[in-house]
Amino acid sequence: MPEVPAHLAQMFLALVAALAALFVSAQSRLGDPSTAQRLRGTLAGVLVVAAWLGVSGVLAARGVLADFSATPPPFALMMLCYFAATTALAFSPLGTKLVQHAPLAWLVGYQAFRAPLEFFLHASYERGVIPVQMTWAGMNFDVITGVSAAALALYAVARGPLPRALVLAWNVLGCVLLATIVTIAFLSAPTPLRVFMNEPANTIVAQLPYVWLPAFLVQAALFGHLLVFRWLARR
Repeated sequence: MPEVPAHLAQMFLALVAALAALFVSAQSRLGDPSTAQRLRGTLAGVLVVAAWLGVSGVLAARGVLADFSATPPPFALMMLCYFAATTALAFSPLGTKLVQHAPLAWLVGYQAFRAPLEFFLHASYERGVIPVQMTWAGMNFDVITGVSAAALALYAVARGPLPRALVLAWNVLGCVLLATIVTIAFLSAPTPLRVFMNEPANTIVAQLPYVWLPAFLVQAALFGHLLVFRWLARR
């Protein structure tokens, strides 16, 4: 499989770093403005991000995730654990803090990161790194979520609160599009359940640093959707 060009790799790492920094910053700045509370929030955010990236990074670096022929594949087991952890985090005190203090426009707007992520996927496909069905040239239309998230956030800043029904519809659509690409990616991997047989197979997600695409960026998207559902439920 061709390697990801350096400029795309740098773009990917910058996206991961930006979301990690955003999460830490949010934990340190929202809620009690006291210095002690900010320090505790910063420490909690750093520990969560370090553990999140560290576990998946070590597994990928050691080649544990590269065995797609096993039953079940180690990669699938890791992802099940990460989805469970993301859900738990969204309903944890850290998630509650964000729901209580973060403006809805922020919770929606930060999902704009999915637009440059889709650009990364499409550019990787053009260089023969991932299969076409994982991009907007194929069956992945998650770029809609990223672009619409930015548009809704700008509307909220310019015009005021977003209509509840609109946010709910957007959140449901975003979840559907996210579930669609996750399913396509899994069915494009060289496991016994592979459906999309065109090459290349989706093996990049088992390599460092691209393991952070499903283990961190996808989880960040899911985390955001769960927080929006919680925000709407509270109000």
